[in-house]
Amino acid sequence: MKKVPFGSFFKSVTKTIEIYVICYIIVKNCIFNEKR
Repeated sequence: MKKVPFGSFFKSVTKTIEIYVICYIIVKNCIFNEKR
């Protein structure tokens, strides 16, 4: 029973990291395009 909440917590953490990575890539691309 202890594994279920941990699994949902891990899922939410990976989802948050995914969103941060996507935002980081978008910001990086915007900065790279402005520098050129």
